[in-house]
Amino acid sequence: MSHEDDQVRIVDCDAVEPAELQDSRPEVVEANPVDARTALLTHLLKRVNVSSTSARLGCFAGASIDACKRCVRQDSMRRVAVTGIGVVSPLGNSPARAIENAFAGRSGIRSLDVAFAHRLRAPLGASVQFDGALHFDIPKLRMLDRFSLFALFAANQAMAEAGGVTHELDCSRAGVFIGNGMGGTHSMDDGYQTLYGEKSDRIKPFTILLGMTNAAAAWIGIEHEFRGPVPTYSTACSSSAVAQANDAVESAAIEVVFGLRAHRIPMSATKAMHGHLLGAAGALECVLSLLAMKRSVALPTMHLQEPDPQCDLDYVPNVARHGLAIRTMLSNSFAFGGANAVLVLRA
Repeated sequence: MSHEDDQVRIVDCDAVEPAELQDSRPEVVEANPVDARTALLTHLLKRVNVSSTSARLGCFAGASIDACKRCVRQDSMRRVAVTGIGVVSPLGNSPARAIENAFAGRSGIRSLDVAFAHRLRAPLGASVQFDGALHFDIPKLRMLDRFSLFALFAANQAMAEAGGVTHELDCSRAGVFIGNGMGGTHSMDDGYQTLYGEKSDRIKPFTILLGMTNAAAAWIGIEHEFRGPVPTYSTACSSSAVAQANDAVESAAIEVVFGLRAHRIPMSATKAMHGHLLGAAGALECVLSLLAMKRSVALPTMHLQEPDPQCDLDYVPNVARHGLAIRTMLSNSFAFGGANAVLVLRA
């Protein structure tokens, strides 16, 4: 691993000679897939210098061993400064409201206010309470799916907080990088309902523009006149709430990387408060991590009553922990399909 100019290099399994590859990869016991994934996750975590600002890792929870072996890739990351934050979430529609509710352990999970709620066995969900009409005029509302409303409102918050940082920005070099799970599902669902439910022979003319996965990024670019790259990443979500085995794998990897010190490092899981947000999960968890670090607080893991015997670390159960000297945080996102990331955050 090189650490020149604060960049991290992870060995690319497809680009090195067999002998080098053999030396650069941990020994894997094929008989136990969980142990194998733990070993590979540990290997990549060890290869990241935690003092650097960010690094992206790939491949673990639920992926096959062969896929894990081939996913280690070369990647360089420069330092990224966070100058502004915006939030639209079940915990609140501003950074201040979201972090205060997280500190208090308040739940964003509530009864669903939808027409089909009465048909659900458990009509609960982590829905966002957001009225776009309070923030956007009617013509623009007609062009924005609900997910684009969230993204544009949060982006406006972040730009406002950044303030003078962007005043002399070269817009030809300013880009928008958005990650989301499924795009404009509300607009697509309306289209299907019109076609198949109402037996209509036509749908709203802007259905595709509203529902396309890159709509949010496009609108932010248009709104703020950014003319650089505007890519959209749709790489599932964080899967730490999916299977207990993943919690055990992550805990085991952390113990190997940090040794005995792992038991003295507070670790929080916030999904019990804000639900599983799919494409937005990693973003909100990163925001909560940054704000918690800024205020010297470890967020609570709510409703943790009986930990898995294989999970024996400090998970900050049920009550936030204040007055901690925090300089570095890891934000782990392990997604469906193996598109995973570990963000290293420094104050």
